[in-house]
This record gives sequence, structure tokens and C-alpha cells, in this order.
Amino acid sequence: MRSALSVYRGLLRASRDSFKTDTLMLTESRREIRSNFEVARLETNVEVIKTKIGEAEEAAIFIRQFVVQGVMNNKGNFEVKLQEQHADKVISQDEEGQCSSTVEKR
Repeated sequence: MRSALSVYRGLLRASRDSFKTDTLMLTESRREIRSNFEVARLETNVEVIKTKIGEAEEAAIFIRQFVVQGVMNNKGNFEVKLQEQHADKVISQDEEGQCSSTVEKR
């Protein structure tokens, strides 16, 4: 299992990569990430800590794979440039509520 600090940094990187053209979203996502980690900082129950680290790992994966920023062009329309990590993704949830993504074959 990765450390909380490693997962925290991973979430910040995912946020930075996904929101690099949107200063407001980048700032707010960093604030939200920091806030959630600060709330959990004093947690001592090992199972709760493991759960929170797992949830943070899932959040980083979700941000990287499913969050796409649109940018307004000079015509007033939003353009979305998909990266390789966004193509052909399908998200699913198992019986326990855990989310996972798979690549859909063409």
C-alpha cells in the first residue's frame, strides 16, 4: 500500500494535469484535496486509514481518466482535446461499490 503522502502527491499531480488551463478549478481542487487530508490527519484506526488511502487513489485515477477540460475557442464554442488516457474508457462499479475502469475494444 502506498503512503498517504505519496497518494496526496499523486492527487495533486492528477489535479494539476487535468486543470492546467483552468486556474480556478486547479486552485479549488488543491484546496479540496488539502482539506480532506487535513481532516484525516489525526486518524489512528488502521482500517480507516487504509480505506481513505484507497479512496484517494481511486480519486486520482478517476481525475486522470475521466475529467476533461473544455476550452472556449474564438467562436465561443468549447473544444475538448482528448488525450490517450481518455480514449475508450468505461467505468463500472462492483457489488461493494468499488469503481474501476476498463478499456473498451473497438
